[in-house]
Amino acid sequence: MKRRCVIVANMVPAHFGWGVRAPGLRAAQLAHHARRHFDEVVFLLFLERYNLLRHERGAFVLASARADTTIIPAAAFPAYAARTAPATFVFTQAEFAREAEIAAPRHRVVYDILAPREKELTLAGAALDTIEAHRRNHARMLTLADRILVNGPRSMRLFAGDIGTRPARTCCLAPPPAPPSNWPRRLLVFGGKPQRWTDSAPLFEAMADLLTRRTDIAAAMISPPVADDEPHAEAHRRLLAAPNVTPLWNLSALSYAELLARTAAFIDWTPLNDERVHATSVRTLQAIAAGIPVLHQAGTALDEFFDAFPGTRLDGPLTPAAIEDFTAEAAAGAHAAPVAAAIERLHAYRAAPVFQGLAAPEDRATPTQAPPQPPPPAYWRGPGEWREPQGGPG
Repeated sequence: MKRRCVIVANMVPAHFGWGVRAPGLRAAQLAHHARRHFDEVVFLLFLERYNLLRHERGAFVLASARADTTIIPAAAFPAYAARTAPATFVFTQAEFAREAEIAAPRHRVVYDILAPREKELTLAGAALDTIEAHRRNHARMLTLADRILVNGPRSMRLFAGDIGTRPARTCCLAPPPAPPSNWPRRLLVFGGKPQRWTDSAPLFEAMADLLTRRTDIAAAMISPPVADDEPHAEAHRRLLAAPNVTPLWNLSALSYAELLARTAAFIDWTPLNDERVHATSVRTLQAIAAGIPVLHQAGTALDEFFDAFPGTRLDGPLTPAAIEDFTAEAAAGAHAAPVAAAIERLHAYRAAPVFQGLAAPEDRATPTQAPPQPPPPAYWRGPGEWREPQGGPG
């Protein structure tokens, strides 16, 4: 019998907007880990979430062309779990507690904790009922899980009281390495989509002050359209008018990788808060994996990911002068050694055997070379323009 792993995700691995958003990147990373131990690794996405993403980003860009992805209505999950031979189901958020409860009697359950969701909800001003529902789901997932995966040592400490003596392993968020490229690295890249628990205004204001003065610095700003009442609206307008700033949004994963291949320095800075101190910015990690030094705020969970931060960790407020100095250092190759060491650390994180022992009776000795091709799904997934490069998403 094939040893099968089903990753129940809330976002397809190839997503649009900021190259790849964290849940999609995490799903691809989990698949990469799982292929070392399982004969077959597939993704499962619920139709309700899929339609929400299509509405957010447009119908054609999110149509799945992946042979390893099945999309079903949430109501069909009991039948799906019953028809599936005993397998390992990986649930990527607490809100899948109902599905985990259905799967648990027949399948092994893994609960992946990517971020402190309760802190995000609290800072976003979510209703108390919503926060309480999350707490109940989180507690239920911990009870059901045969293994718990936690993103990074700081989050492991945060959740230590919840986890107790349950089996848990650290699984640091680690993007795949960037493909080789001969493009000259000249761009300064920054941007962001404001979340309800983060403040992007200081970044845009500092970038506007610098780039409208230093028009010799070529920059790319990745940002959705900004409403007039948003705090960084004025700075965004100034940047749009700057001749040296190229505005971008809704980039495919492959287009974003090409952009990073041309990038010399990356800015990702947001004021610290109760959520941010546990954050592991996917933007920063993708830039590091692509060999780019990053200016980031000190005090986040990324402080513990690397022995030496691959760039500049800035204490205090973000200023145009700090960005200017960092840009000059990056152009001169001052951060090359810590960037190279950080890439090796990400490789090590991706090699961690976090699924070892779950693919009974024994694990595979070597990874599979490419994701297997499951039978066509029972539900229509729509046409798509993006296909995974040969070798799989990991």
